[in-house]
Amino acid sequence: LAACASSTEDEDDATPLWELLAAGDGRLIGASIGFACISAAAITVGIGGGGLFVPLLIVAFDFQISQATGLSQALIFGGTLAGLFLNLQQRHPVADRPAINLELILFMTPMLLSGALTGVILHAVLPDYFVLALVAIVLSYTAFKTFVQGFKLRKNEKEARAKIEAQSRRRVAEEAEEG
Repeated sequence: LAACASSTEDEDDATPLWELLAAGDGRLIGASIGFACISAAAITVGIGGGGLFVPLLIVAFDFQISQATGLSQALIFGGTLAGLFLNLQQRHPVADRPAINLELILFMTPMLLSGALTGVILHAVLPDYFVLALVAIVLSYTAFKTFVQGFKLRKNEKEARAKIEAQSRRRVAEEAEEG
């Protein structure tokens, strides 16, 4: 079994997972709950979870950034497979076709793989502090865009609710006049 990491790259310093379990280490229990919550949220909204797994692995288990990103990718792969198998059975809500557009997947896969290969090469040659800075920049930008989109969605929902309430009041007033 892969071991939980220490703050050094030396594998001899790592504590085996079963020893942490036998010792009742609270980090493992807390991190397990964190991983379950992150996985549920990530699969629900379709974000993968890497931006959440990496910091948790660094904080909970003192992983180096390179160790945390590698393990995060393996965790995301497992979650992605589970989501894929569940979603393959779903149908599109409007059109008579599967919810997953397989033609789009075939079109995008070469681009995805070339980007992933480039990322792997860059991760191998860039220093950890630079990778960590890139993670912070990407997550900050993503969080900003998510909040902006959320506020737009909230505004649109408020406007739609106000419109429905106005129509409802008008209908009640018309029925009261008729009655």
